[in-house]
Amino acid sequence: MLAFAAVGCSDDSDVFYTARYDVVRVAVEVAAQPPADREDAEGQQPEIVALVSEDALAKAPVRSGGSYLLEYTRYDGGTLTIRAAAEADPVVGEFDKQPGASALTFRYDGTETEYAIESYTDEDSGLDCVMLATDLTAYYQALYPDDGIVEVKRLEITSMPE
Repeated sequence: MLAFAAVGCSDDSDVFYTARYDVVRVAVEVAAQPPADREDAEGQQPEIVALVSEDALAKAPVRSGGSYLLEYTRYDGGTLTIRAAAEADPVVGEFDKQPGASALTFRYDGTETEYAIESYTDEDSGLDCVMLATDLTAYYQALYPDDGIVEVKRLEITSMPE
């Protein structure tokens, strides 16, 4: 009987923990260094900031009402199911997250994205909740090399308590 239990525990297809991140809002933070001859009141280029913000929002894999479902089938990851919106068809991939780490990696549809797990305080409930942040700086610096982009982060704000 003991040998049977050991074999049963090594089955990689069993889900032993599930985490669901329902996205309530998506935001983008953009910082750009303005050219010396043109600044707005906040010291940033309004055109490039607006352009990058709009593009990063449009490329967000999940919108408000969508979700990420993480099914741990291994100690460090498992199956990822993404719903871009509440009624959207699911997209299945995989994820990795080392125990105790504050980052995770999603892989699906030929893409790989690393997210930092951050927190924010929900104004309505007062609870600290999870925010998934991805650094898009290098992508937008390469796309707009002459526009002084300093930092671009997409924040997927969830209702999942920390």
